[in-house]
Amino acid sequence: MAEWVPPPSEKPNPPPDHPLPIEKPKPLPDNQPSLSSGTYVVQVPKEQIYRVPTPENAKLAEKYRNPPPRKSPCFSCFTRLGCFLIILVVLLATLVALVYFITRPKSPTFVIKQVQVRDPHPTSPHHPTHEYHIKLISKNPNTQMSISYQKGGTAFLYYKDKQIAKGKPRPSQQSHRSTTFQLALSGSDAKLPREIQKSFKGKGSKAGVPLSLSIDVPVRLYLGSMKLWVMRVAVGCDLTASTLAKGTRVVSHKCHAKIKT
Repeated sequence: MAEWVPPPSEKPNPPPDHPLPIEKPKPLPDNQPSLSSGTYVVQVPKEQIYRVPTPENAKLAEKYRNPPPRKSPCFSCFTRLGCFLIILVVLLATLVALVYFITRPKSPTFVIKQVQVRDPHPTSPHHPTHEYHIKLISKNPNTQMSISYQKGGTAFLYYKDKQIAKGKPRPSQQSHRSTTFQLALSGSDAKLPREIQKSFKGKGSKAGVPLSLSIDVPVRLYLGSMKLWVMRVAVGCDLTASTLAKGTRVVSHKCHAKIKT
């Protein structure tokens, strides 16, 4: 039987008697980049460190360095107040327009009840003018709106397109449904037509004296108890008086009125 023999142990090579020289790495030329990798620590003196901010930080620094001028608080207050007033005016105008188009106010109607001619100086030849007193009644056809006549109107009386008197309409009685006017018109100093002069003496035409009355008067509209806007009413009447002497009466009349928007 064969006997097992262990393998001979491997022994390390003995170091050489003379160590090999270590070669130093050759410096690379300046134009050739280094291919070696690693971590390098470079120490620079503190006095030579310069910090360049990023563009975002540069803009922020410039903003802090030169802050924009601050607006006055009064200017901002006035701006807000102006915007508020503009919005308020627009809302009010819209509300007024809406009320007007919903209600559609109708023009009042006028009726002439009486015409009188007075001579304040009958015995004086230096005062040939006359006074014309006319009574009118205005009716309000609007059921939801009331009309209040204001001061500042004008009234003119014509004979064949020739003005013979003028004055101011003044309401004597006002209510929700009707208004009574007493017009006192002063005669013109100019020479009157021959037909008018004859009529003062009761010698006019049997057909009567044709006259025209023109009135322009401001009115205030009310919707219930709410006060609305002021408008103007233009009134035109064609009438025929029996005479301009004492005891005159209205033979015929026709009036039309229009509300001016």
